[in-house]
Amino acid sequence: IRSAERVADETLVIDSYSKDDTVDRARHSGARVIQNPWTSHAAQLNWALTNGGVHTDWVMRLDADEFLDDRLTAGINSAIASAEDDIGAFELNRRIHFLGRPIRHGGMAPLWTTRVWRNGWARCESRRTDEHMLLLRGRIARLPGLLIDDNLNSLSWWTQKHNDYATREALDVLERRHRLGITDDLPTGLNRQARAKRWLKTRVYAGLPLGVRPWFYFF
Repeated sequence: IRSAERVADETLVIDSYSKDDTVDRARHSGARVIQNPWTSHAAQLNWALTNGGVHTDWVMRLDADEFLDDRLTAGINSAIASAEDDIGAFELNRRIHFLGRPIRHGGMAPLWTTRVWRNGWARCESRRTDEHMLLLRGRIARLPGLLIDDNLNSLSWWTQKHNDYATREALDVLERRHRLGITDDLPTGLNRQARAKRWLKTRVYAGLPLGVRPWFYFF
């Protein structure tokens, strides 16, 4: 919240009826809080964009364990004040920190993600995992600096999180295969890096024999 205040006129927290003191802490820190039952990251974000009473010209998505470095803060403030009319969004370089160190390899850096957009110009993909913002019109520009994802959890938590991601990814794959939900793996509006990774995952990696995939991914 303190990081968001450096660039935002208002900070909106979407809480999924947590049972701890999250709501009180958020309000005490100056944020406006609304609540909605949890189903997925994408559903929660899209619900907030529709029902959150967001009236600013620009919107930024910031997760609870993320903050902006000084260079990115200055870049956002400058960019939204002078953005050309055809720029609909900005992509930020997300750097994940885990166990006190930045992750710099394994396809995890750089991670360019669309996180700042003109109000009404973007929606989140309806996916259980690996969801991205889809720009509905305009083009995506890039900002300098880092969006730091400072994960403070344990290795056991990290392992369980990725087991959960794997389960949700499998459900998405089955829905696409049987046309029960997602039908387009490469929708328009993805930023360039997300589109390239999605193409490799769905058009190349998914076509490899099952016994080859884990070795290919590891190396």
